[in-house]
Amino acid sequence: MAMPLKTSDSVTIQNCIMQEYPHLPAREQARLSTLRTHGKAVLPGEVASFNDDMATAIALSIGAPIQNPSRRALQLTEGGPDLAGFVHRWWQGLGLNFDSYDRKVPIRGAWRTHRSDRKRAEVQLSGSAGDFPSLLADVLEKSIRASVGNYKPTSDLWTVKVSAKTRNSFHRLMSDSPNTLALIVEGESYPRVVRDVDANAPATSISKFGEIVSLGWMTLYGDDLEFLADVAKRYAGIEGKIRDSLVYELLTSNANTNDGNPLFSTAHANTITGTITAATVGTAAGKLAAQTTVGSKSERMNLRPAFLLVPQALAQTAGAVLRDSRLDDDFDIQRVVDGRLDASSITQWYLIANHKMTDTCVVGHREGLESATFERKWNFDDDSVDFKVRYEVGVTIPDYRAFVRSSGS
Repeated sequence: MAMPLKTSDSVTIQNCIMQEYPHLPAREQARLSTLRTHGKAVLPGEVASFNDDMATAIALSIGAPIQNPSRRALQLTEGGPDLAGFVHRWWQGLGLNFDSYDRKVPIRGAWRTHRSDRKRAEVQLSGSAGDFPSLLADVLEKSIRASVGNYKPTSDLWTVKVSAKTRNSFHRLMSDSPNTLALIVEGESYPRVVRDVDANAPATSISKFGEIVSLGWMTLYGDDLEFLADVAKRYAGIEGKIRDSLVYELLTSNANTNDGNPLFSTAHANTITGTITAATVGTAAGKLAAQTTVGSKSERMNLRPAFLLVPQALAQTAGAVLRDSRLDDDFDIQRVVDGRLDASSITQWYLIANHKMTDTCVVGHREGLESATFERKWNFDDDSVDFKVRYEVGVTIPDYRAFVRSSGS
C-alpha cells in the first residue's frame, strides 16, 4: 500500500510502518524504517530535524544571516545554490531514489525488509516535488526572522529600554537622583523620600507596526531563490530601523514637553550656538552639569556628557574634534552618527548625558514582545501562504535635561 510522505504534517516513516505493519517485530520495524540512499541513512525520528537543516541551508544560500547553523546545514549548502540541487539533496536525505528533478513527475522510493514469519513486508513511500513549497515557506520564515534583527540601531547606544507587563502606555518613575544622602544623627529617624510614578511625565504609548506578505503557490513552486532573498531583504533590520526612525523623528521635531515649552528652548537652558569645536562641546557639557533637580530642594544634577550625536555631514568633524582635543578622554564621549538627522539639519548637533544617570529617550515594549513576531497561514482557497510581521514599540522623551542642542552656526 502506498503511504504518502507528508513532511508538512510531520508524519514520520516510523509512524507509517507501525500503523501498516503492527505485527512486525521491533527489529524488523527498525530495519524497515531506516532510510538508505547512496550509502546515507536518515532515521525517521530525524526527519523534522533534517527538514529544518535543509531550510537553514537554503536560507544561508540566499544570504540570510542565520546564527550558529548546524554542521549538517552547512554540509547541505556544499552542493551549490540552485533549487534543483537542493531538491535533489532533500529527497536524497529522506532516502528517496529518483532519476531527475521534475516538478510534474512523482518521485518514488521503496524499501523492503527480510522475510519474517514467511511474510515479506513492503512499504512504499511516495511524494513529489510539489511538497517542496512547504519547505520553501520555512526558508522564507527563517530568512525573515534572521534578517529583522540584522541591524545595529544607533539610537540603542543612548536610549533607555523599558518593558510594560500589560498596559499600552506607562509613565516612568521620577529620574532625579540625589547628589548625597542625609546625615543621620544618632537617635534621629531616617527621612522618608517617596519615589513614585511621575504622573506629569509624558506617557510612553506602545504602537503596533506590521504588514502581511502573501506568496502564491506558483511563486513557491518556482525555482527562483533570488525572489525569496529579495523578500527577506525587505525586512532586514526592520526592528532597529523602526526604533531609529521613531527616536530621531521625535528628537528633531522639538515638540513641546509637559511644561508647555519646546524640548530645546531657552526655558530649558539646553541650547547653544556654534559649530563643533572643543570650546562649544565644553559649553554644552557645562549646560548639562548645570541642570537641577525638581521639587522643594533644587540641586545641580552634575550630569556628564556621554554621547555626541551628529548627522552624517558632521561625522568627520566630530571625530576629529574628539580625537584632537582629547574630549573623549576628559568626558568619555562617544560619537554617534546617523544619517536620519541630515533630513532635518546638516548643521545641528547634540550632546547627550549618560543614559545610566538619567532618562534620555525611553523606548518601550510590552514584556515578552521586545522583538518582532511572525505568523504564517496557508490559505485553503488558493494555496497561497501569508506571512504576518508585527512589531510593537513606543518612544518618548520624558526629560529635557539630558540633552543640549547646538544650532551649528
